[in-house]
Amino acid sequence: MVPKPPEPAALPAVAEDSERVECQGFDETASLASEVDSHLVRGVALDICLRGWGSTFRSSGSDRGDSYSLSKVTPRISAFLSHDWQTGRLSKTLALLLVFNSMPAASVSLFTVLLSSGLLALGWLPGGWPTGCAAAYGTFYLVLFFWQRLQRLWCSETLVFLDKLCIAQHNDELKRHGILSLGGFLARSNRLVVLWSPRFFTRAWCAFELACWLKQEERIDSFELVPVAAALLLCSAHLFLTITCFGWQAWVYLSNDVGSFGEVKFGQAILTGFLFILPAWLFVWPVQTYFGIAHTQDLLKLPYQMRSFSISASQCACCTLNHVNPETGQPLICDRQLVFRTLRRWYAKDPHSESSGDEEHLRCFDTLVRERLSVHVLRSLGSGTPPFKYIFAMVASTAFPVLPLYVHLSVRNRGVHWVFIVDYFKVPALTLFFFWSAMFAWRMGARLPATVPRWIAAILVQFMSLLLIGCFWLPYESVVNSSYRPWAFCVSLSVLWVEVVILYVPLRCRCRRQGGS
Repeated sequence: MVPKPPEPAALPAVAEDSERVECQGFDETASLASEVDSHLVRGVALDICLRGWGSTFRSSGSDRGDSYSLSKVTPRISAFLSHDWQTGRLSKTLALLLVFNSMPAASVSLFTVLLSSGLLALGWLPGGWPTGCAAAYGTFYLVLFFWQRLQRLWCSETLVFLDKLCIAQHNDELKRHGILSLGGFLARSNRLVVLWSPRFFTRAWCAFELACWLKQEERIDSFELVPVAAALLLCSAHLFLTITCFGWQAWVYLSNDVGSFGEVKFGQAILTGFLFILPAWLFVWPVQTYFGIAHTQDLLKLPYQMRSFSISASQCACCTLNHVNPETGQPLICDRQLVFRTLRRWYAKDPHSESSGDEEHLRCFDTLVRERLSVHVLRSLGSGTPPFKYIFAMVASTAFPVLPLYVHLSVRNRGVHWVFIVDYFKVPALTLFFFWSAMFAWRMGARLPATVPRWIAAILVQFMSLLLIGCFWLPYESVVNSSYRPWAFCVSLSVLWVEVVILYVPLRCRCRRQGGS
C-alpha cells in the first residue's frame, strides 16, 4: 500500500513591511515595495495583449509612448502574467488562448451542436447536418480567437498585468517607479499565470515573481503554471483531430448515400484523402510528435533545474546590456540588485546590513525555491499531463461537430436509429485515447538514448501510437459490425470509456505524487 504523500510545508513567513512606492523621492538603493499606491496600479485588457498574434510579446526593448496609454488604472488586476522575453510570441499567445478562451469556446460549441442537433431531429434545420457541423466549427473558433472582444459587448473585460504595457517604456522616471512597484502589482492581482518555458527559472524576475506570490500560503491555489509548449501541443492535437474529422465528414458528404459509408466512388475517396487526411497524418502528426518529445525532455530536466537553482546565477536583461539603454544611452536600473535588496529585507537577520559577504538572504531564498517552491511547481507540471479541462476543451471538443451527422443518420434510418446515437460516443473516446497515446509516445521517445536522433525517435513512437490506437478501436468495430443487438453496442462502448478512465486517472495521480515527493 502506497503511503499518502505529505502535504507541502508552508512557505516561510515574511514579515509585513510598510514600504510603499511614492511618486517622488526615489532612492537608488531602494528595494521592491510590497505595497503600491492605487493610482500606480494599472492593467491592460487581455484582447490588447493578444492583438496581432501577441505582437506585444515581440521584444522587451523600448516601445512607443502610446503603448503605456493602452493600460489603465484599476483597483484590482484579474491576472498577473509572468513570462520570459526569450520565448516566442506565438507560443505565449497560444498559451493565453488556452487558459482564457478554450473553455468558453468548447462550452459555446457544445451548446451550439446540441441546439442544431435538436433542430435537425425535428426537421427544422436549414441545410441539414452540414449546417449543424459548420455552426459547431464556426462558433468554436469565433470564441477561441475573439472571446475577449466578445465580452466587451456586455461591458466586461479581463484586465491583466503585462510589464511592457503597464510599466511606462517612454519615460525613465515612470519606468523606475513601475519597476519598484512590481511587488505591489502582485499584491493587487487576483491570479498569477506563469507562462513556463525551460528558461523561466534562469531569469531573476521570473523566479522572484513566483516566490513573491507563493510567500502567502492562502494564495497558493490561485496560481497556474502553463507550459507554453504544452499549449502548442494541445493546439496541434486539436488541428490534427479536426482535420481528420472534417475529412471524414467531407468523404461522407461526397457520397451519394450518407447511410452507406462504403458506397463511395474511388475518385471521391482519393480526393478527400489527399486534401484532408494525408496532410494531417503525414505532416501535422509527425511534427507534433517531434516537439512533444522535446517538451517531455524539458520536463524531465525540471526537477534537477529546481534542485540546483541559485538566484546568484540567474540572468537579467539589464546585465546583458551592461546597464546601459542601447537606444538612449541612459543608465538602467540593475534588476538583480533590486531583487537582492528585496530578499535582504525579507530574509536577512539584519536587513540594513550592506555587507557584501553576507549572503544569508540569498541562500535562504535558494532553499525556498529548492525545497518549497519546487513542490508546488512539480505538482503543477507533474508528469506533463495538462489539466483535464484543457484536454476537454481542445481534444474532446473536436468530436462535437460530428454529432449532427450521427443525428441525421439516426433520423434517416429510423429502424435502427438508436445504433447511430450510441455509436457516436465512440468519437470523443477515440479523441481522448489519441491524446493519451500521443503523450505516452512522447514519454517513450524522450527516454530513448541521446544517440538516437529525435526525428527517428518521432517516427518510431508514432508507429507505436498508431498500433495502440488500432488495438483500442478495432475490437469495438468488430463487435458492433457483427451484431446490432443493444447489449453488444452498450457493452463494447462501455469498455471503451472504462479504458479511457483507467488511462487518464493514473496520470493525474502521478502528477500529485511527483508534487508531493
